[in-house]
Amino acid sequence: MIKDFSVENYLSIREKQSITFESVSKSEADDMLTVEVKPNLHLNKLAVFYGANASGKSNMLWALETIFMMLFKPSRTKEESISTYRPFALCADKPTKMSVSFFKKNIQYNYQLEYCQSHIIYEKLEFYPSGVKSLFYERKFVDKDLRANIQFGNNLGLHLDSKKTLAENTWNNNTVLSTCGKISLKEDARDLTDLHTWIKQYVHDINGDEEKSIKEIVEGANKDPRMKKFFIQMLCKADFNITDFSIVEVPNVIPAEVRAVIEDNSSISDSMKKELLKPVKETPTFVNHSDDGDFSIPQSLQSAGTLHYLKLLDFLYDLISGGHIYFLDELSEFLHEDLLSYYISTFLFNSKSSQLIFTTQDSSILDEDFIARDMVWISEKSKTTASSEYQRASSFGLHKNLSLYKSYRIGRLGGKPELLTFFNLGVL
Repeated sequence: MIKDFSVENYLSIREKQSITFESVSKSEADDMLTVEVKPNLHLNKLAVFYGANASGKSNMLWALETIFMMLFKPSRTKEESISTYRPFALCADKPTKMSVSFFKKNIQYNYQLEYCQSHIIYEKLEFYPSGVKSLFYERKFVDKDLRANIQFGNNLGLHLDSKKTLAENTWNNNTVLSTCGKISLKEDARDLTDLHTWIKQYVHDINGDEEKSIKEIVEGANKDPRMKKFFIQMLCKADFNITDFSIVEVPNVIPAEVRAVIEDNSSISDSMKKELLKPVKETPTFVNHSDDGDFSIPQSLQSAGTLHYLKLLDFLYDLISGGHIYFLDELSEFLHEDLLSYYISTFLFNSKSSQLIFTTQDSSILDEDFIARDMVWISEKSKTTASSEYQRASSFGLHKNLSLYKSYRIGRLGGKPELLTFFNLGVL
């Protein structure tokens, strides 16, 4: 779980912006809304970002995704530039700086990162293996043609040959930990490889890793009885009227002109041509129930809302079955406000050690009992610097009896567009 995060000079974020997932007060630290990661430290399971269009809500998610991506995804070549270097438009000559504090199970990690387009300038990873802060590693840039200066902590127990292997394979354009993704290390490097694997498996890209197709989701659920039961139950509770789903074969109708193009295209391999031109294809189909009998509807005739909800259920299953971190942009898209509320409350009531961090324009959930003020962040663009700034709803000093929903709707928290009257625009 993430405890704190800060970012500077990234996309619309110019000055350093910091967010925290630590619960503000002990009274709010209950089992449904928070997780006690260590004695007297409760982290929120949920964080939601509000703001006007182009205020920078999504950019905070991109920044969170970026720092973890930098930790596990190595560069492909020594020469390639760092693709996640996206500085503020007026600060293109300055480095991006990020830091994050997070927990892998009950062990805390603190990570600092500073980088430009061509190389990592500085990074430092610390951890608390026995409750006391220890160095994991520290790395400093030396020169574009020289290896970085890397110091490993004594508590890692790394042998000299493992240190040498890591140093030789850590290029200037990728982090030390991400090097674990392209080499094999011995057992003495278990602390590094375990952390690398944990980030890869449990910290997900925005809106899911390499977004699965509906067919892949249905196939995965059909292979796991527990998962399929969860999907069917959630679809029924959401009143989609779906009682079952499966993969069926249907005729693969290919127009003659399209078939000719595929057959004559030399850039398509023979195996791919065979796959594209198969006489039948597999497609998901869904069983719907009515008082007059059950009937099947193929994926092609399902609503966008139904298909989107299936993808969200795939994320939700992870969130309540393990300690995952998901970043979802515009979670409320295609969802009725009641279904959005149901989805979030299902996550909060059933998850044990997961976090869901999302953006939305749907203010209705601010009126729900399960939304604490320290879970809500307001994004605004500064009128003087054009930089995104983020403020926790609990920091506005609202009286406890004041409605968070109404306060946001009337503009007391900001995060809303300032619209002029639509009369007498003077352009017609």
